[in-house]
Amino acid sequence: MAAEIHNLSVRQGFNAAKDDQSPYGHMTKMIVGKKTLEQNIEVPDFCGIDSGAEKSAVEKISKTVGILESIYYSGGYADPIQIAFYTSYENRTILDLLRKRDMECTDVDFELFCARYDPVAGKYFKAMHTNTAFNKGEIKKIYNGSSDTTELAIDVAQEATDIIQTPELFRVCIEITPKPTAQQFHLAVSDSAKYVKPWGVKTDTGGGKK
Repeated sequence: MAAEIHNLSVRQGFNAAKDDQSPYGHMTKMIVGKKTLEQNIEVPDFCGIDSGAEKSAVEKISKTVGILESIYYSGGYADPIQIAFYTSYENRTILDLLRKRDMECTDVDFELFCARYDPVAGKYFKAMHTNTAFNKGEIKKIYNGSSDTTELAIDVAQEATDIIQTPELFRVCIEITPKPTAQQFHLAVSDSAKYVKPWGVKTDTGGGKK
């Protein structure tokens, strides 16, 4: 099964320059360990322009949790998704505190999209997104054989990036495994060529027929 790999421009995700056609993406919403991250980064968004608007229209301004840097998903319904993004100092503090504690709840609910430019259609399209709904997972646990322990696959930068000067943004890397429920990633290779991949699988907890 083909992997979904998106290497994205953090500058374009923050600035959305009209003379730049680089791919970009946003982590629009995120809940980690029952903590809701703040949508406190204000960004322009070409994909938020109302349909039918003039091409010269000012892009929609929205608030987001983070600016995506990369996504890697190998494509299987049970495979984890690896996400790197830049977030605010407030959100970085929440995540850093969570990972340094013994997290009783490792649940992650997230909503995201990444966008690519279609030169034929002359506009951006959503190449990968969660269809304005939360996908539900858990932070992946990594077994450390040398110490016979497990670690959570989340890393939070201690220093702000120099990619964006203001506001201060901090890099977060997280790997998320799907919850046992049927979900989807909505995907596209152009503005008109779209498809869907299942993520997670619903488990039968009813015991079946006797």
